[in-house]
Amino acid sequence: MYSINLEQHQLEQKGRHLYIDINISILCKYIADDGAIVLTPVLKDHEHSLELPLVIINGRQRHKCFKGMLRYFKPYHIYKALRGCSNSEVTCCYELRIPFEKWMNRAQISLMTSCEAHQKQRHHA
Repeated sequence: MYSINLEQHQLEQKGRHLYIDINISILCKYIADDGAIVLTPVLKDHEHSLELPLVIINGRQRHKCFKGMLRYFKPYHIYKALRGCSNSEVTCCYELRIPFEKWMNRAQISLMTSCEAHQKQRHHA
């Protein structure tokens, strides 16, 4: 249905913040007009885990509706919503600055994905 390439460019502490800079490429082999793929970046080490804001790739019809309702989704911490088309590639430059905690020195970024069928996969940078 889709394949994902996660390329980590930066995961670096500067002062009291952790800077995250990754590129996410999604090859949508098929996405239904009313379907969606939800990508959740996760920062984790062996003891801690932090879900970061979501990236959503919507099918054509769902994206039209989603854009009109985006203000109602604020509690979900959405980083970006993009429109996906079957047999096409969608890219997202994901840049984020979060407060640094000591455990983040050992952390890595992984990506949890789900789609309409609620299939879960993990991809590591």
